[in-house]
Amino acid sequence: MGRMAAAGLLVTLGLLAQAALGQQASPSRPATTAVVELSELQETVHLDGVIEAVQQSTVSAQTSGTVQSLPYDVDDSVAAGDLIVQLEDSEQRSRLRQAQAGLEEAEAALADARQRFERI
Repeated sequence: MGRMAAAGLLVTLGLLAQAALGQQASPSRPATTAVVELSELQETVHLDGVIEAVQQSTVSAQTSGTVQSLPYDVDDSVAAGDLIVQLEDSEQRSRLRQAQAGLEEAEAALADARQRFERI
């Protein structure tokens, strides 16, 4: 039986080999080629994130009033000394004119008092 099994195995292997070799190879497809060129690769990475300032400042006014203009928007950069808000100042200007008029009146009264003092 060992010889019969070996013979059967040989026949089976032979038939498999013949079947494998007997199959037609698939027709070759034409290869696509390209010429290789050296060029710079511009690598771009798009990321989402939040940028926060290292130093933040709170801005407050020494007087109250109605905002007349805001030349900057939220998150704009400003330099030291830049005007960041313009308040309606008609009331303050009126008070300034009154104070200047009072100062002129006081200076005139002082000059008059000096003249009277010098006469004595």
